Amino acid sequence: MTNIKLQKEIIDLLKTNGGEMESKEVCNLLGITELEIPWGYKIGWAKCLQIGGVFNLILQEYDDDEPECC
Repeated sequence: MTNIKLQKEIIDLLKTNGGEMESKEVCNLLGITELEIPWGYKIGWAKCLQIGGVFNLILQEYDDDEPECC
């Protein structure tokens, strides 16, 4: 799966789950490891440490119509 497709899959999951999900749950649903979560330019989420040491991905403002980079 390409990074762009994976980014869109993660954003869709976050949008349909109230904008926030545990990162391990996202990985389980997509069949990836936490190291495979694409980070860098134009991501639509942040990784935030929650109480209890759990990391959540939290949806940020994201424009689907913005042109792709590079």
